[in-house]
Amino acid sequence: MEFAEWLETLYRPYVSSYLQQGWKTDRHYIRSIELTPERMVVAVDVLHSYYPKDQYYFSTIHAIPLLYQFVILHACWENQWPAKPGDVYLRNLQIDTPRMIRQQENIHFVLNLLTRRKTPQWLYYAMAFSIGDETIASAFSGRLKYAVPRPLPSPN
Repeated sequence: MEFAEWLETLYRPYVSSYLQQGWKTDRHYIRSIELTPERMVVAVDVLHSYYPKDQYYFSTIHAIPLLYQFVILHACWENQWPAKPGDVYLRNLQIDTPRMIRQQENIHFVLNLLTRRKTPQWLYYAMAFSIGDETIASAFSGRLKYAVPRPLPSPN
């Protein structure tokens, strides 16, 4: 994160070191994926976190990019596309985080399809999700609405 020179001294002390440099170093491992047209369950390990183990917690900063990736994966799998056609357009996100997730292994993302609508250019989805483990089944929960671009037809 960069500031205009005149803002640097005023606001630099308030910038999160995680946003400044940490999020780029996080690494995740997909332990398992279960897919159906109506549901997706993904188990994730955090292989590396910017935060030291004694300060670590899994936050929405971790969760949201993974949710994006999982909904892209679901759309590609469901529609049997050979590759990702483009980026997800997030239309709405609601997330509640009543409990912290401190574990780094076996974090479960459960996504359940609420609605799907197809147009010639886009697929529109709404999913409910929960994130947690066996003991904290829904440390995070919410809904997201998003659109995925359909692949362009091949020119013949």
